[in-house]
Amino acid sequence: MPVTPMQRALKDCKRMGLLVDVVERWLPYTKRRKDCLGFGDVLAVEPRVVGALLIQVTSDNGGNVAARVHKIRDACAEAAQIWLDAGNRIEVWGYAKRGPAGKAKRWRLRRIEVSFIDGEVATREIAATATGAD
Repeated sequence: MPVTPMQRALKDCKRMGLLVDVVERWLPYTKRRKDCLGFGDVLAVEPRVVGALLIQVTSDNGGNVAARVHKIRDACAEAAQIWLDAGNRIEVWGYAKRGPAGKAKRWRLRRIEVSFIDGEVATREIAATATGAD
């Protein structure tokens, strides 16, 4: 049975010791998902760290991570700026199976921190990590 990027994110959050809740919701009348503030799938709180983390979860294939960063910058900039100004954080998490040719592939988590500097979106890649062999 395939494991979704969301399931992987929740497992990784738990492994990192974060308190999490899924904040995207299904709207049955439109048959679409709605992200919290337009860009958040998972709300995470880290013990002894001020501010909450809102995570946009996706696969890391075909530019999906970049598309989510652009969505935050273009369609959700005002909400994202207010969220960040309140002392919170935003990250985009992308999952893909990666590895050298001829070797076993492992699921990798690519984390991009999103911020605004002088009104412009800024990103910083947090080191990619292996999340398991499945």
